[in-house]
Amino acid sequence: MLLAGCADGLPACEDEIGCVTIRPNEPIQLAYFLPLTGPAAELGESISRGIEMGREQIDNTILGHTLNIQAFDSGCSIATSQRVAERLVQEQDVVAIIGPACSDVADEVVPAVHATGGVMVSPATTAVSLDNFNDTATSFFRVIPSHAEQAQVAAEFASDFLNAQTAVILYEQTPQSVEQRDQFVDTFQQSGGAIVEQGDIRLEEDELIQLLNELIDLEPDLIFLPLQASEANYILNKLVEINTPQSIVKIGTSALYNAEFPVLTGSAAESLYVTGFVGNGVSYNIWLEQWRAFYDLPPETAYPVYASDAVLLIAQAIESVAISDGQGSLLIGRQALRDALAENTPFSGVTGILSCSSLGECRDLESIGIYQINDDQIDATVWPPLLISR
Repeated sequence: MLLAGCADGLPACEDEIGCVTIRPNEPIQLAYFLPLTGPAAELGESISRGIEMGREQIDNTILGHTLNIQAFDSGCSIATSQRVAERLVQEQDVVAIIGPACSDVADEVVPAVHATGGVMVSPATTAVSLDNFNDTATSFFRVIPSHAEQAQVAAEFASDFLNAQTAVILYEQTPQSVEQRDQFVDTFQQSGGAIVEQGDIRLEEDELIQLLNELIDLEPDLIFLPLQASEANYILNKLVEINTPQSIVKIGTSALYNAEFPVLTGSAAESLYVTGFVGNGVSYNIWLEQWRAFYDLPPETAYPVYASDAVLLIAQAIESVAISDGQGSLLIGRQALRDALAENTPFSGVTGILSCSSLGECRDLESIGIYQINDDQIDATVWPPLLISR
């Protein structure tokens, strides 16, 4: 495999940041950059399975060449990812990278990938701040909606479907939670609703109980919970302990859309609304059938579905820019590949109709819906929950 043209019958590389040349019978090299060990290994495994499903969707072939996907263990920590990224960017025959899974990791590694001519497509990083890479925007793309977009859907559901007029928000001082809080506030207020109070949950237990009681005394229509699973579990059970009226609706985000959460939270999760991936249409049904054939049960999170779309998006972009000599050799321009991803051409994926903006946002907002957890999820007998709205 060469990095410039003039091999076989191909023209010389004229791409401004270089080319990858693939000779007959050589595979197209991709890589994934995911947590394969450590606390987030389960997340990495589910995404890697989705990548394999994406390969199945295209018969593991692009323009007559098989795909070889190298695995790089990023962990979900900045220190680990920096070390691994140094090795990854030296792999000059890698055409595109799928990942990372964690937003903090993306903040650290995308500049290095950009500087070496690479391109990344993430199926899992949702921080709003990732839109702010400026000159690196053309090298980083994601197929999953951001934190803020999920909060927007939750607020629209609260206003339009539930006719809620007042809300309180329980959040924590993390970038994800604050971004979701702020977006919910903006959308809910634009719809005519009022945020009557907001509370940071990082308090001593007696102070937290006092805060919860004060919020409940305000008699809001709903409580918005932009929290991770462990924190939401704790808060929901505390709300039960202080006898929160059942008439007060509770809404969480996709961090709570996984089969394990209602089981661990128990009856405190009863009737909770959560944002989550909505799949429908022929493409998704075929994907789900193939997934069940491999793994029997449906996926417990949406990450594998988005991972498949990352593969499909990259494959389509390669097909659109690769120059063939008609004898099995390909020339793939690196900047041409970035431009093909960013040109905003609608693409039919597993999760919906995708088109990438100049900021690298390729998601379909129609893939976000609202589910409601009930006894079937708490007892681990049915997944996913009942879809209420999309």
